[in-house]
Amino acid sequence: MSAGFEPAREDPKRFQRRERAEATSASESELARARARRARERARASARERDSEYREREREREREREREIERLEIRERREERGEERERERLLYEKSLYRYRPRQKGSFMN
Repeated sequence: MSAGFEPAREDPKRFQRRERAEATSASESELARARARRARERARASARERDSEYREREREREREREREIERLEIRERREERGEERERERLLYEKSLYRYRPRQKGSFMN
């Protein structure tokens, strides 16, 4: 009876297969981690790129706003100058009438 009882020794082929499977699973998990790391790096890179594109678009919008403000200020200055010219013209015409010598023989005399 005791002759039939032996501690179960593993078959060497089965042991090699199990070792290979464990090594494969370990390398697969490393591969999975590496893939995940690369995916994260790609995601970060694309996020940085999107962020830089967004910042560039924001800068362009800001430049456009500044240009528009400058255009409005120039237009405002031109209008003010136009109003000043009109005022000066009216004052000049008024002065012409004011200082024009009276004509003799007008009906008021």
